[in-house]
Amino acid sequence: MIRDQSGNVLFYILVAVALLAALAYAVSQGSRTTTSGLSAEQARLQAAAIIEYGNALSQAVTQLKLRGYKETDISFENSVVSGYTNADCSEDACRVFALDGGGVSWQSVPENAMASTSSEWRIGAQMAVKDIGTTCTSASCSELLAFALDIKPAVCEQINTRLGLASPEVTPVDADADYAKFTGSYSYVSTIGGVAGSADLAGRSAGCFFSTADNIYIYYQVLIAR
Repeated sequence: MIRDQSGNVLFYILVAVALLAALAYAVSQGSRTTTSGLSAEQARLQAAAIIEYGNALSQAVTQLKLRGYKETDISFENSVVSGYTNADCSEDACRVFALDGGGVSWQSVPENAMASTSSEWRIGAQMAVKDIGTTCTSASCSELLAFALDIKPAVCEQINTRLGLASPEVTPVDADADYAKFTGSYSYVSTIGGVAGSADLAGRSAGCFFSTADNIYIYYQVLIAR
C-alpha cells in the first residue's frame, strides 16, 4: 500500500515538473525581446493599434466624402496639434476630428511604438502610392495619406507581417519624401513604392517602410486615392 502511494506521489511530481517546464518555455517564447526592447507580443499589439487607427481615419474620410465634401474640403484641424486649419472647411461637419464630422479623436502614436519623442501622426498630401489611383507625377495624383512617423523597427516589422508585406528594411522611399501637414491642397513630391526595393508597397493602401531620406521607419495609410 505504501509502495503504491509512493509511486503515485512520484508520478504527480513528474507531471508537475513537466508542466512547469512547458510553462517556462511558453513564457520565454512569449516574452522574447526584439532589438527595440519590445517583446514580440508587445510589438504585435502596437502594430495592431496603429493599423486600427489608420483604418479609423480612412473610414472617417470616406464618410465625409459620401456626405458630398470634396477632397479639398476635408479638414484635420484639432485641439491637440496645430497646423491643420483648412480655409475651405468652415464647419464641424467637414472636420475629421469633430463629433459632427468624422467623429474620430486625435490620438498620439502609442508610446511603446515610438522610436523617439518626436514620433507622431501626420496627415499629408504630397506623396503618391504606386498603382493606387492614377499613376502620374503631378499634384492631381498625390494621395491623401496618414503617416505614423518614426516608429520602432520591430513595430514596423509587425505591421508588414499583419498586412502580408515584406520586411521594412527592403521597402525604402526616395530622398524627396514629404510629410507636410494637409490644409486642403495637394502637391506631388514623390512616390511610395516607386523606387528600387519598394515594389512590395505598390498597389497597397497601407504598409510600413524605412525612409532612406529621414532614416526612420514610417507607417502609411491611404485616406484618399487620387
